[in-house]
Amino acid sequence: MAPRLYYLSTDLFEDEDRQWRHYCVISNMDWQGGRLLRWHREKQGTVEFGHGVMKNDLGAGVVPTGKFGANAAWWRINTLVHDLLELVKRLADDDGLAYARPKKLRFGLFTLGARITRHARTWTVRLSEELPQAHVLVAVRRAIVELAVLLRPRQAAPG
Repeated sequence: MAPRLYYLSTDLFEDEDRQWRHYCVISNMDWQGGRLLRWHREKQGTVEFGHGVMKNDLGAGVVPTGKFGANAAWWRINTLVHDLLELVKRLADDDGLAYARPKKLRFGLFTLGARITRHARTWTVRLSEELPQAHVLVAVRRAIVELAVLLRPRQAAPG
């Protein structure tokens, strides 16, 4: 669907109307105008918070080298970590972690005691059901496995 453009006449910008600001939102979404404007206004300012978490809490503010490729890889790794933490927060919404910073997640969730064993080329993590956040880790693991299945490249059909 092609974006719609609306032309404004010059009488909108007369001297008595200088206190008004006119702007347009051009989109390819198939939404009604009011819904699109509400969505556009709600999303403003949220990017800076994500950048702040990445730079200040996850260490992406200081690049490791002077090489562009290494720094780009460093930023991508930090972005993946940030996205995984957001997944954890969405899955742990019932437990008061929806707005948690990475430090709170680290101390409240990632430091749970567990037993890691290896047998027959398989790693196993054993968690006690009595741990307060164990169900969140299980839900995160299931979500990551589901994402991996969805993102796996499909094999071409033989023939």
